[in-house]
Amino acid sequence: VVPMYEFGYGLSYTDFEYSDLEMEPVWKDGSRYKLSFKVTNIGEVKGKESAQVYVRQNESSAVRPYKELKGFDKVELLPGETKQVTVYLDRRSLSWYDAQKKAWVAEDGMYSVFVGASSRDVRLNGGFEYINH
Repeated sequence: VVPMYEFGYGLSYTDFEYSDLEMEPVWKDGSRYKLSFKVTNIGEVKGKESAQVYVRQNESSAVRPYKELKGFDKVELLPGETKQVTVYLDRRSLSWYDAQKKAWVAEDGMYSVFVGASSRDVRLNGGFEYINH
């Protein structure tokens, strides 16, 4: 089902540019990932943007959505202003509920990351490998 208006739609009368996506494990065992990127107001007026992070498990033993919203930050920017946005992904944010096991499961494997203004307006992408320790 395609929504008429996706999350973040219509918040601003200006334009934004996304850049410099960086991802790094922040725990020694790699079980938590720090995603950071920059959002710049490239328009003529002050505006607000809901910068969103979506994640997809590339191969899963369960049926999962193509991408799932895992974090966002609403930033207010003056014309020409840039802000760094940081979102953390941990084991829980990569998990799905297994009704047979009655537990949350985070599977090892490759994950894709999509960053943008909405689920349909992806500006940056990347990926990482998750290994459950």
